[in-house]
Amino acid sequence: MATAAIKLRAEVACKLCRSVAVKTKGQWLKANFMRSRIKELLRGIFHPELEQDIVSAGIFEGAEIEGEKIVVGLIFRKARDPFATKIKSRVEQIITSAYPDYKVVVVIKEGEKSAERAA
Repeated sequence: MATAAIKLRAEVACKLCRSVAVKTKGQWLKANFMRSRIKELLRGIFHPELEQDIVSAGIFEGAEIEGEKIVVGLIFRKARDPFATKIKSRVEQIITSAYPDYKVVVVIKEGEKSAERAA
C-alpha cells in the first residue's frame, strides 16, 4: 500500500513539473537534481549587452528532462537579439558536456522578461 502511495505522489509530481517521461520517485528526484544543476551551469553564461548571466537576466526559462532528452527554454526580451545564436550554442555545449548521454534541444522564444524567472 505504501508503494502505491509513493507512486501516486510521484505521478502527481510529474504532472506538476510537466514531465510526462518521469514516472517513479527516483526518476523525479533525478530530474529535479538535473534541472538544478543545469540552472547552476547556465549561471556561467553571460549576455554581453545585459552584463548579467542568463539565469539572473531571466533568459533561462527552464529545463525539462524527457527520457534521454533535455529541453532547455530560453526567452529573449527583444526580437532578433544579436547574441541569441551564440548563447544558444554555448548552452548546448555546456549541457552536452555535463550530460553526454542526453540529446540537448534548446528552444528560443521572444518576449518580455518575467520577474519570476529572474528571481
